[in-house]
Amino acid sequence: MSLLILLLTLIPPAPASRIVKALTGTDVDLVAICERESACQPIGVHPEDAWASTHMRRAAMRVGWLKPWCPFTRRRAGWGPRGAHGQSAAYSLHFLGPCLPPELLDVPLLSAIAAVRRAESDRCDDVQRCRSWRSA
Repeated sequence: MSLLILLLTLIPPAPASRIVKALTGTDVDLVAICERESACQPIGVHPEDAWASTHMRRAAMRVGWLKPWCPFTRRRAGWGPRGAHGQSAAYSLHFLGPCLPPELLDVPLLSAIAAVRRAESDRCDDVQRCRSWRSA
């Protein structure tokens, strides 16, 4: 099983975006998001937005997207925008599961899955910032 996970981490952002788009049947243009957010390059924390991590972490804990019982939420850094699809880990990681490390969004395939779930959520329909992130 760990070999499969390792292989999944090796899929570059653009192919990962196309795979997830095909598997989910979504109309979300994941490649366009990827190109805009990271030039479809593998990336971790977006350095220009790292300052927002602590604020985003606190806000996500307040609304329940990050769980206080989860050991990963004790970390103060890494919760801002990251990964090929430029998602805030604090605001988007819960689309993958309830207690996960923010670094999972650095895996292009997982980032694409979270991006689809986020973009298709009711929450994304009502927020201008989310609409601008989604549109090309």
